[in-house]
Amino acid sequence: MEAQSFTANIQVTGIKETLRELQKLNPELRKAFNNQFKAILEPTVSDIKSRIPSDAPLSGFERPYKKNGAWAGNKVQKGVKTKIDTRRPKPGGLEVTTAFAIIQKTGWGAIFDMAGKSSSNVLATNLGRRYGVASRSMWPAVIAHQDQIESDMSAITDDVMQAVAKEIASF
Repeated sequence: MEAQSFTANIQVTGIKETLRELQKLNPELRKAFNNQFKAILEPTVSDIKSRIPSDAPLSGFERPYKKNGAWAGNKVQKGVKTKIDTRRPKPGGLEVTTAFAIIQKTGWGAIFDMAGKSSSNVLATNLGRRYGVASRSMWPAVIAHQDQIESDMSAITDDVMQAVAKEIASF
């Protein structure tokens, strides 16, 4: 199961390139930026985790299923992570524009959150009755915190751009 991610609606031209340059010029400043980024998203990540039940959401989740094992609410909650991606796109591939993301790294977490998004089935119907429609944890939390995320991310992005400009000017 592929991890799902959230992409903020902030459009900053060249942020990936700027972060790569910052890593080359001043790795300590880049680490500080990463820590600020995680701090900005911490309330959202906590909100997502609070929306994930500790006990199995449906009785079938209690039984081990292939590589997912049985439902473990604490593992699913710990699977919610922040990610910064500054990779360049592969030649001939589609350009990935996501630089900042909140992802769910566990299979059960992705199933709980997104079951029924593209097609309806018994699992999605039963989850929908108890926990609402897909997305059940990620998007509702992001929407609740969107204004704060956008304003804070914009501010630290400006700081990073200025820091890179200063580092380049000092050479």
